[in-house]
Amino acid sequence: MAYGLIRIRMKHSKNEKGFTLIELMVVVIIIGILAAVAVPRFTNAADKARKEARNAQKKLIETAVQIYYAAEGKWPTSDGKADENGTQIDFEKLADYLDSVEPKDPQDGSQITASVTNKGDIKINWDPDSAGE
Repeated sequence: MAYGLIRIRMKHSKNEKGFTLIELMVVVIIIGILAAVAVPRFTNAADKARKEARNAQKKLIETAVQIYYAAEGKWPTSDGKADENGTQIDFEKLADYLDSVEPKDPQDGSQITASVTNKGDIKINWDPDSAGE
């Protein structure tokens, strides 16, 4: 009789469709492992993209200042002059060369300030409270 129950049970289980609990758990574990690997890579990619955006923003500002100086014969400062220590750039004067006269830091959205020396060295200050980069 025990043999008959096992045979009936086996016959019944072959007709059932679906996944066992163990199969479902294995799938969930695999998805968890993949997520644990993918999330840090995405975070690193986003950080790298922000840094690259910052570098692109810096090059854009530098190019705009150089083009302005070549076109106007003076620096884009409030009085058109720059001293050896650096003079604050007036972004309003770069309106024709930049998308925004109030450029923002791609990393944190803070206001960018910049200065230019009389030798043409341009310094971008990402954080107005810091000395810049």
